[in-house]
Amino acid sequence: MFAWCLPFALATLAFDEVPAGESAVKLALGDTELTVFLHRPAAWKGERLLLVMHGVLRNAEEYRDHAISMGERFDALVAAPLFDAERFPSRRYQRGGILRADGSAAPPEEWTYALIPRLIDALRARTGKPELRAFVIGHSAGGQFVLRMSAFQDTGAVRLVAANPGSALFPTLEQEFGYGFGALPPSLASE
Repeated sequence: MFAWCLPFALATLAFDEVPAGESAVKLALGDTELTVFLHRPAAWKGERLLLVMHGVLRNAEEYRDHAISMGERFDALVAAPLFDAERFPSRRYQRGGILRADGSAAPPEEWTYALIPRLIDALRARTGKPELRAFVIGHSAGGQFVLRMSAFQDTGAVRLVAANPGSALFPTLEQEFGYGFGALPPSLASE
């Protein structure tokens, strides 16, 4: 059955539209597949996308649900991607995969942050709205993700909002990455 028949079911849509109300889709973003929980207002004009980054509990569906009122108020498609703890531990979620498990620098195409512009593009394609303006918000661990992403990744979003991050990234080489730009290669951090 298709997602428009099962409003809360997980499905991959077979057409370039997102149904009104709540739904969930699996999106292939290169080699990575993400489950994305969606809400589309019934009278959505197709101008705004509100991308909601979940906290450490990895409860993307709840984050989508809590953002529905914002989506309705601002006429925005709400999308909450799930970054599961198995594939996206803290190193890959809150710290964006900038560093590999062995501490070496990962190339930008491997960063978790690089998934965000791909996700935005995938939602633009799925909705048939190539000019869809994206706004990215994150709370707690999602706030850490958004805050650090803003330093490394051009998402193409109109605005990034990092709310209540448990830790911050400071513009200093005196603190190691996570809290500053220290211990990163010069290509990522220099005066």
